Amino acid sequence: MAHLTDEQIVSYRARSLDAAELLCLSDHLAECGDCRARFLERCAIPMGLRLHLTYDQIAAFVDGQLSGAEAESVNTHAMECVECGGHVRELRKLKGEIEAVAKQPKQTFPLWRFATIFAAAAACLLILFLVIRRREPEQQVASVEAPAQRGVIRDGARTISMSPDGKLAGLDGLPDPMRAAVEQALATQQIAAPGALSDITTKRDVLMGAPVSGEKVDLLQPVSVLVETQRPQFRWKPAPGAEYQVSVYDGQFQPAAASKWIRDAEWTPATDLRRGVRYSWQLTVRRNGSEFTVPEPPAPEARFRVLGAAAESELASLRGTWRDSHVVMGVAYARAGLMDEARQELQAAADQNPDAANLAGLLNSLKRAPVNSAAPQSR
Repeated sequence: MAHLTDEQIVSYRARSLDAAELLCLSDHLAECGDCRARFLERCAIPMGLRLHLTYDQIAAFVDGQLSGAEAESVNTHAMECVECGGHVRELRKLKGEIEAVAKQPKQTFPLWRFATIFAAAAACLLILFLVIRRREPEQQVASVEAPAQRGVIRDGARTISMSPDGKLAGLDGLPDPMRAAVEQALATQQIAAPGALSDITTKRDVLMGAPVSGEKVDLLQPVSVLVETQRPQFRWKPAPGAEYQVSVYDGQFQPAAASKWIRDAEWTPATDLRRGVRYSWQLTVRRNGSEFTVPEPPAPEARFRVLGAAAESELASLRGTWRDSHVVMGVAYARAGLMDEARQELQAAADQNPDAANLAGLLNSLKRAPVNSAAPQSR
């Protein structure tokens, strides 16, 4: 038989053919690796559904011995796979016949008939077992060739599939550079931190000074991060009865913004900071007639950077179409250096795909990043 056409593959997937054609195409797919690869690629079937069920899986499923998630997985496979679905139905039918016989009154059912039925049942089970066992070496090879992280990722309302060579499907319309970045991130489980983070990371290996009157004031945010907004919120841990004044300086330590004396433990500037610029900030604390500054030399500066205009424009464009894609936005935020936002998006993707090893690895790599948005600067 010649290779299957695209129309035949679609019809086979939709089960719109008659029984004879379905059987013919099923036999061809079992024997032809090229057509089977095209079928799996076109239909975007998860890797877990591409391998046939084992006899033990089928028997445990029919006997109701699987957990909810396992049973759902086997049931989904049985509905997707003609061959495995047939085995499930055969074993279920056989089990029903045996149970029906066992319920008959013994006096109306001679012993020789039990022996005949159970002998036939044993023969059927043996045939089913041998058929499935014959496929298992093939399955083991397929498992080696297809890493666990390949397959399908549910991404909000979208479905992203990854082919064995790492190419993604389901991201139609995503700009090529961003598509390449997502493919690389999922394949390597790493996202390179942008250079804009290198000069704002605070090293807390310098003595910070003793607390005043038993109270400590910590700067909470923004510290050692990029921020997207040009009017970030400044927050700190307060000391009872104190007043505060925030002072913001640019990279040349020129004043960029300042607050009045306030009693709240947060403040937002009334004017925009410049994009792409590195800033530092200090908090002057006044209480009981005395003043001190946090951080106080020789403590390191509390630095942050406002996201550059080009990166902000790219993010704004992506959010227009891809706001609901946790994977795309997570990678985009990480590439821009917005690590907290990246972690939140990729955590949502990992929660939706608990078995996706590539998402888990990517998220763990971000969690190990040395940047901390709430690294305290104390006095």
